[in-house]
Amino acid sequence: MERFFINQTNNNGVTVGGVRKLAEFDRSRVVVAVSGGLITVLGDSLKIARFDENEISISGKIASVETAAR
Repeated sequence: MERFFINQTNNNGVTVGGVRKLAEFDRSRVVVAVSGGLITVLGDSLKIARFDENEISISGKIASVETAAR
């Protein structure tokens, strides 16, 4: 099973590694699929700062980061 990581910088940014796909995106919610589940980032004025092969960086006012197993 491929691993993932979450790295949050204060309340204004989060990076998630091990991303398989971007499942949902708007200015208040970003959902990405990782091995074994979903990671949901909630907040205000969210923007995708960087998205490459398996890593995404999200900026904005981060309210919470949630994980859910599939």
